[in-house]
Amino acid sequence: LGERKTLADNATIDTNVIANIARMLMSSPDEAWKMLNKAGANYVLVYVVGQKFVSNGQDLYVLGGGGDESKKQWFMKIGGLDSSKFLQDDSFTPTNYFWQNTLLGKMFPFTPITYFDPNTHNESPTYSTGYTAIYSKTIKYPSNGDGPLRLVYSSASLNRTDSGVFSGVLIYQVNPNYKPQTGISSSTLQGNNSSTTTVKPTT
Repeated sequence: LGERKTLADNATIDTNVIANIARMLMSSPDEAWKMLNKAGANYVLVYVVGQKFVSNGQDLYVLGGGGDESKKQWFMKIGGLDSSKFLQDDSFTPTNYFWQNTLLGKMFPFTPITYFDPNTHNESPTYSTGYTAIYSKTIKYPSNGDGPLRLVYSSASLNRTDSGVFSGVLIYQVNPNYKPQTGISSSTLQGNNSSTTTVKPTT
């Protein structure tokens, strides 16, 4: 319908292509940008489902309902990755590493702000077994940004002002002018100088 060729869809049977896309989504934004460019991709889409509610005048969100937020664990398995780095002990709630260091985590426009136990109504700033993550909405790659992706479309449901279920897609353009950060070894920087400097690569 969008008159765009896809890298993979429900008719794709090449497991190597599917696994590579899964690894791309779980890679660092810089590495994922390189993979997207190598594949000739101009856009990347994410589908997300959840529920919005308002508490003390603040918009809050719970994720889960059949979108990519509920399928991320399968991306990890398909990509042959260790899910313990990306998921808490419930095998669903993302870790801070997922949110801060993966392209998929950056594409979801949400940031965890607290964790809530629906049985005891207790809150915790960090995850505990049985707690549900509560999120605020945060667009990490805006349309006018200089990151690896730029948001070019968001479904109206994701921008609803009232409480209720939301379901929709976000389409990001792969930024052709992005410059990935790369680490430089101390030996490269040292040269003829007796002092050494280490630059830590971005992860």
